[in-house]
Amino acid sequence: MIADLRKSGGPGNVAKTLNDARDPIGNGVLHLAALNGCYEVLDLLLDQEGLEIDELDRIEKDTPLHKAVRYSNGLTKEEWEHGHSIVDILCDAGCDPRYVIWLFVFCEGYAPIYGCAACYRLEPFSY
Repeated sequence: MIADLRKSGGPGNVAKTLNDARDPIGNGVLHLAALNGCYEVLDLLLDQEGLEIDELDRIEKDTPLHKAVRYSNGLTKEEWEHGHSIVDILCDAGCDPRYVIWLFVFCEGYAPIYGCAACYRLEPFSY
């Protein structure tokens, strides 16, 4: 599909099509790949020039990195390495972790326990 988009309009057409694509509830392509833990899809998508990496979804106002952290937090301890790889690929691509930290800590009552910028694992806390 990406090759077809590139043939029909160049790299700008690829980015525009991917940036405009949404599922019925407003998730973009990076949101869906992160939420489902699809490392290979993220790797392919993040190679596309002009792809918006910090775009907010329509309903929850999450970034793809936020979806990746949610995905990672739903995994068992044995699966954390895979979850970390999903978060890492987005961080390496330049996703802004500040929004994720603010949203989890101030809006959802979670605090990062790993101390990393992207909040790999979060635990509830109370004031």
